[in-house]
Amino acid sequence: MVRQLDKFLQKNATEKEIEAALDRVCNLLPATMREKCDQLVHQYEDALLQILLQTMDPHLVCTVSIV
Repeated sequence: MVRQLDKFLQKNATEKEIEAALDRVCNLLPATMREKCDQLVHQYEDALLQILLQTMDPHLVCTVSIV
């Protein structure tokens, strides 16, 4: 999922671009998982934005978002 997000974003992406990319990533999931993805993105949006604004290293994002 993070790799797909990385593909959607360009360097120096704005917060709005990151939010839109998060929505796009959730839409790639099977229908049975989309609602949960949307809920997680909404619940952790601020934290995800901060992490993604700092770095787009998929390993770092996955490690931090699990905590």
